[in-house]
Amino acid sequence: MGNSVAIGINETIGKRIKQLRKSRGISQRRLAHILGFKSHMSIYYIEKNAMRNGIKMEHLRNISNEFGIPISAIIDSDDEGWNKTIDGILEDNR
Repeated sequence: MGNSVAIGINETIGKRIKQLRKSRGISQRRLAHILGFKSHMSIYYIEKNAMRNGIKMEHLRNISNEFGIPISAIIDSDDEGWNKTIDGILEDNR
């Protein structure tokens, strides 16, 4: 049951996933492959907040594992905390 639970995507979640992807220089196609999607269009729709059924917890877990951050950092509405998270990722890439 845990893998089928979906969270509605809002503008913040899609934007954050895009920031994460770009912070690592990963293409939509590569992230789609990492997450097990058949097409990069799934990532496009997630980033544009256009997924009809939301995003599965399984995919959020995979994203958080790939980027080494907690799921809460992606879905939490705390912009200040998010800015620290993304700054930390960018710093790690230097």
